[in-house]
Amino acid sequence: MDIGFTKAAVNGRIVYQAVVDGPAGRIKTATDEGIDSNEYEVVGEVLEIGVDYETYSRRRFLDKGVDITGVFHTLGINLPDLGAGSVTALQQAGEEARKQVIGKPDTLSTLRWYGRNILARFIAAQSTYEKNYAKTLGLVVGRTEKGRVLLVTNSKADAEGSALVTTMDLLYPFNQIHQASDPRAANAFNILTGIAAARVEVGAISGQEAMGLFDFWEKSPEDTRLIAIDHENRSDFIDDLKARGYPETVIQRLESTERVVLFPSKPALINDQPVGPGLR
Repeated sequence: MDIGFTKAAVNGRIVYQAVVDGPAGRIKTATDEGIDSNEYEVVGEVLEIGVDYETYSRRRFLDKGVDITGVFHTLGINLPDLGAGSVTALQQAGEEARKQVIGKPDTLSTLRWYGRNILARFIAAQSTYEKNYAKTLGLVVGRTEKGRVLLVTNSKADAEGSALVTTMDLLYPFNQIHQASDPRAANAFNILTGIAAARVEVGAISGQEAMGLFDFWEKSPEDTRLIAIDHENRSDFIDDLKARGYPETVIQRLESTERVVLFPSKPALINDQPVGPGLR
């Protein structure tokens, strides 16, 4: 499904509304429930996604010069595994559908196809890694109870010539292990697929300037260590990050997971902001 934002003129006022396109059709914030731009300044967004009695939250502030109407999300829930040739088949089908359209595709159609292509590339590569690791380690795996939850976000500043910025959130990328003769094999599978997902994530986003987890880690100071964050030290570590001025989005992601996270002891500086993404 797709999530975006728009402005509407209501009784002389400009009101922000959220728009969701999904299986149930289009859902739009009622005009009397929208945010009045005369009274409030929109500085960020909070997404709360409920799936199988779980809530996945993402809280982010808008980048400088970006209006909330310049943000567009593509959300994938319970997407199935894809074989190696599936992405090519999907792209060919998309090209055929595009040929049937007269004129240039509009911005909404372009963003929708772009987000879906990223999701397809990620899932095809992830499916291959998981299949190979499971076979090598002698495991039976499959998403029978909890499916993938993936989010692609595109944003663009209002200024002319501004670049489109694309990010991907692996809200729940994990597979389920149903049979493991050796618990060490299960642990190895979880570690290997976590590393693979981090690498596949950046590969799914096209562009020479795409950066992923390991690209950020490589930009950290030479004496940086990886610290394992679990239930015993999570609270103290989060307090330390807050004191060191880490972005709210980094803090929120550590607070919203119960999994062990590998986190660099020192951040990379990207656009003068400390960035220290962790590996779950």
